[in-house]
Formats: sequence, C-alpha cells, structure tokens
Amino acid sequence: MKMNFCRFNISVLLLLAVGGYPFIAQAERLTAKAELALEGEISSISREFLEIKQIVDKKGGASIKKGRLFSNDSPEASFDYKTALQDIEKQVKQKDYRKAGELCDLLLRNYSGNRQAHYLRALLNQRTGELEKAIDDYQFLIEHKLADAKVYNNLASIYAQKEDFTKAKDLYNQAIKENYSMAEAHNNLADLYLRENAYDQAMAEYEKVIAFEPKNARAFYNLGVVYMKKGDLAQAQEQWKKVLLLDPADADARGALENLEKLLKPKQKEGDGA
Repeated sequence: MKMNFCRFNISVLLLLAVGGYPFIAQAERLTAKAELALEGEISSISREFLEIKQIVDKKGGASIKKGRLFSNDSPEASFDYKTALQDIEKQVKQKDYRKAGELCDLLLRNYSGNRQAHYLRALLNQRTGELEKAIDDYQFLIEHKLADAKVYNNLASIYAQKEDFTKAKDLYNQAIKENYSMAEAHNNLADLYLRENAYDQAMAEYEKVIAFEPKNARAFYNLGVVYMKKGDLAQAQEQWKKVLLLDPADADARGALENLEKLLKPKQKEGDGA
C-alpha cells in the first residue's frame, strides 16, 4: 500500500529514505510472531479439548457417540471423542497442521455441530493458508450464534490479509463489541487505521491497547510511528524510548530512534548557536 508522506518536511523524507519506514520492518517481523501466536492457540485449544468428557449436541443432550478415525499408531482403531482429540493433539505437537486439519474433518463427521472442533479446524486452516476453508468455519460459528470475540478477530485478520479492509474493520469492531478489553482486536484495528493514514483513529486505538496492556511494546512502537507521521517528532521519540525500556533488544525501535535523533541533532545545534 502506498504510504502518504505529505505531512513530513524534506528532512523527514530524507530520514525515511535512508533509514526506511519503521512500520514496515515491524510488520514483517510480526508476521512470524503472528504464526507463533496462532500455533500457541492451536495447542492451547487442543489441550483444552482433552478435558472434555462429554459433548452437548444441538438439542442440548449428552452425546457419547464413538467413531473411527485414522491414527498413525493404530489405523483401524475404534475410539471415542477424547481419543480423537489426542490424535489431533499429537499432530499439532509435530506441527503437521494439515494432518491435524484432516483429522478435524473426520471428527466433525460425527460431531458436526461442535463449536470447539469448528474453531480448531478454522485455526488449522488459517495456519496452513487455507483461508476460504477457515472462513467457512468462522462463518458457521457466527451463523449458529457460537462466535465470540476471537472468532470475529481471527476472521477479520483473514479479510485484512485478503486486503478487504472495510470488511476487516467491521469484524474487528464486532470483536471489540463482544469483548471491549480485547487488546489484540484494538491493536489490529489500529494497524488498519495506520495503513489508511487515519492517524487520529489509529492513535485512539493504540492508546486503548496500552491502557489494557501497559507493557505492550508493539503498541508503543506503532504509536511512535503515528506521531512520526503526524510530524510530532518529540512524541515519536518518547514512544520509542518506552519500547526500549520494555525491550532493550528491540532492533526496530532502536534503529528508528537513532535515525530520529540524527535528524534532531542539527536542530539542537541551531538552537544552541542562537
């Protein structure tokens, strides 16, 4: 997406030409972080399933149906829901998300209305890039009134990835409506506002993230970017210093701060000479 630098003076443009636009490096680095977060959620959900002893069907009754599901250890074994989940957990631990997704497909043949299984399959498909399949499961949860803030947030992230930013913003706002204190949804919404150069809206959302998560270095970093875009160099400097207080090893913040201080030094000398 084209960045709009119209608010910057020539010195700032030169700074960015030499040092690069700081938000881009951060966004690239966060792609890997997002993958790790998704992997963590997949593992967490699959572990949670192992504690379930009975499944509630659409009518509200207890279902203890047994089914047959492929297992690497015993391909023809017949077992119950809990054992099926153990098989999925095994594939997740091995990071074979495609295989885990296939096992979810088979599981849902017996437990078609199960919320957790649809959610887990959506996460797995999202992780492997099968975005349309993930959308189908998230939409199933929404249509059956089984969606929570995470469902809306994850679905919004898919539409953001597909560059349907209007749809993504609507879904992030729905996630926030479901759970106002969900810092991740506020942060994701702020990122979209920043990409669209809607600085005031982005600033408001990043400030909400920081209110909920005072140690969120990413939010401070991007808040600094917002101030930089608005031409408030002193505030940008202040936000990036806060990042380094939280994480002294943050290379992006350190690089942005060093470039900014190079820009500010000539101005300081001029002031001293006067």
